[in-house]
Amino acid sequence: MGLRSLWEALKIDKAPEAKTNRLAFLLLFIIAAVLYITEPIQAPLTEFYSGLQSFLLQDQGFPVPSNEMMISLAKQLLLKAISLYFILFSAINFLEYKAEINDSANITSGDVDLNLTLPRTLRDYKPVKIAWKYYPSMLVLAAAMFGVQISSILFFKIPYYFAASMLSMTIFEQIYEERNIFQAMEASASLTKGFKFYIFVQFFALNSVLSLAETFLLNALASSLWAGSLIRAILFALLTFASGRLAGIVYKTTRLLHISLDVLHQRRF
Repeated sequence: MGLRSLWEALKIDKAPEAKTNRLAFLLLFIIAAVLYITEPIQAPLTEFYSGLQSFLLQDQGFPVPSNEMMISLAKQLLLKAISLYFILFSAINFLEYKAEINDSANITSGDVDLNLTLPRTLRDYKPVKIAWKYYPSMLVLAAAMFGVQISSILFFKIPYYFAASMLSMTIFEQIYEERNIFQAMEASASLTKGFKFYIFVQFFALNSVLSLAETFLLNALASSLWAGSLIRAILFALLTFASGRLAGIVYKTTRLLHISLDVLHQRRF
């Protein structure tokens, strides 16, 4: 995993059904654009943080969250919840994409197949339907991780990043290995053993690259609220689909590494 993984993650049009994938990207872009455009010019969260800073440093009254702030938070939460579906959809699109090149590798004494195979119950389903079937599990896992994120703020979110990396394979283990959510979490912890830091770095790098791109484009091109909202929306959609593809890449690569180690261990003994 490295720069090649990041580059592959950005190839969001590389999917089993390109037309469906483009329509999904357009839909997410429209949803994000509508929510961004309806935001106030002066961000309510900025005002609240300023008031909180005054409360902490200048002994002023504790700022009361405004209705605009609560609506803004609700919009962000809604957009995050919607994006979870598209992340899962994009990840499955990557894992189910059949490249022209044979996807196998030679491990010392024989070939190891890198292709993941859907269980029989899902083989007739398209990625759109598979993602919808497992979307509730994504929401449950995201809600649990949100609790971890809030509780780890005082620790610079280190416990959250550790837990997020450890459980990053959970949904894929549910889909491809037909495990329940608790078994999938245990399997994910086993698969990511020794790779948590690399997983964190991959997603951190992807977010950083697109965050820098957003800052540059907003400073260079955003002359109005509409322009800024559209730039933010398209980069949000790109980040969502790229994050899904990167999750699929990390899962497939990690599975390959474990298979390779198992084969070498068996051959050795």
